[in-house]
Amino acid sequence: MGTSNRKCIVCLHGSSRNHNYGDVLLMAIYKSWIEEAGGEVIMDMANSYYGEYLNVEHSMPIKEAVKKADFIVYGGGGYFGEPRKPSLRWRAKFVLHHLLPGILARMKGKPYGLFGIGFGPLNNWFIRKIGMYVVNGAKIVSIRDDESRNYLKKYGYKGNIYVNPDSALSISDTESRYYVKRQTNNERRRIALHIPLDRGEDYERVRPTLLSFLKEISSSLSDVDFHFLVDHSIGEDCYQYKFFDSLKDDLKVDWPIKQYTVPEDTLDFISTCDIVLTTKLHVAITSYALGVKPIGISKHPKTKRFFKQVGLSTNHFDLYDILDEEKRKQVLGRINEAEEISIDSSITERAKNNKGLISELIS
Repeated sequence: MGTSNRKCIVCLHGSSRNHNYGDVLLMAIYKSWIEEAGGEVIMDMANSYYGEYLNVEHSMPIKEAVKKADFIVYGGGGYFGEPRKPSLRWRAKFVLHHLLPGILARMKGKPYGLFGIGFGPLNNWFIRKIGMYVVNGAKIVSIRDDESRNYLKKYGYKGNIYVNPDSALSISDTESRYYVKRQTNNERRRIALHIPLDRGEDYERVRPTLLSFLKEISSSLSDVDFHFLVDHSIGEDCYQYKFFDSLKDDLKVDWPIKQYTVPEDTLDFISTCDIVLTTKLHVAITSYALGVKPIGISKHPKTKRFFKQVGLSTNHFDLYDILDEEKRKQVLGRINEAEEISIDSSITERAKNNKGLISELIS
């Protein structure tokens, strides 16, 4: 590794400006893989939570991190694909937060790779051009699903493409430091509800129907413990906690709210559930990896891709499906199904391939 006895320095990049459960878990997995391959990890613009949790320097500017690094690793995440309604703010953040490390690395001739990312769509031609500049300079391109590969080919990428499922699925391996054994309660089922609505249109449009739907779910099920699950930010002052607390007040229920602290704690909680109803990709992914049935109600196409990949397309719904009575019946039907999910071991094994590809890059 390198020409001297020192450890190579690897700049690990991800969505590390906010402490979101799935992004933190992914960065922790990638950090452990880099260190096992003999690298020393730094991160660009990681917030103070990452700094403390992963024991890295926080708030290091991108330019400084790339200058210090021998290699740059783009860790998994969906940041190479635009949301349903991309704003000018999203496009600016995409370039300045996520493309800049690759742009600088390519300009400086420093090797970098993309590992387990979701890619596309990038419908704006200018944003797509910059994005493909970064992709075309990468030594290794590993994406997490077939749709990502199709977008790369559509946008003219001619290099080798590895398709490896999201690296968070690797936690199903009993050798993973993040593996948690599924815990079951034969007397009462536990259902985690993780359907936070964004401020603005979603809140105004969906919340009244969501309340009615939650009432319908709770009244139709017996011997069930319901819990709200927070996956973003810490403490009772964070938006998700306050949102779920307001739902409790309106529903007149005393369902517990499971707060977020660290990924291990959330994984422990998910392992005790029978069903997780979620809007978020990595809550669904880790539920599946632990053998817990996920039901997705989401806005971003990346979540739909995952459910298709693991053969659970019928468990995925669009957020606005909640507004349709027939779709709500289908969601309720999935909740009532007693059949356990079956984890596809071939998918979870392939999720570990990025570990070997990272070692290949930095060796």
